[in-house]
Amino acid sequence: MTSRFARTLGALALVLGALAVPATPAAAHATADPIGIYPPIQGSSTWDRFGSTPPASHHIVFGNWGYTNDWAVDIYRNPGATVVYSSCYQVNGDSGAHIHLEVINQHRYSRYVKRAAGTTLTDETVVGQVGTHYSGQRAAC
Repeated sequence: MTSRFARTLGALALVLGALAVPATPAAAHATADPIGIYPPIQGSSTWDRFGSTPPASHHIVFGNWGYTNDWAVDIYRNPGATVVYSSCYQVNGDSGAHIHLEVINQHRYSRYVKRAAGTTLTDETVVGQVGTHYSGQRAAC
């Protein structure tokens, strides 16, 4: 009986404490803390192989669920390379297997590294950054 009373009293104290302290809106940190984004393919891959889906104008898939992305691009898997992350975003077709990569930053915006279509990437090539403080979507670093 005592432990049930103690748990109830503890829960009540947490609720009252939460009500007494006003909630403040989330704010961005004062300085940028950029984190590099790498291709989700181990081995060689190709950035926007055909030049038809550059990050500045690529379609937004996650918009169907209410998420507006900062940028998106197709990264094509070269022969012999493997997909590191889930195959859920791997698209297979006549043009070969590719990953539809969408980047969403929770506050402010992320950026992509501008490259020409068909540029070869490795698994150590930075393709963009999140945690940066930019003022708009779909722009290059």
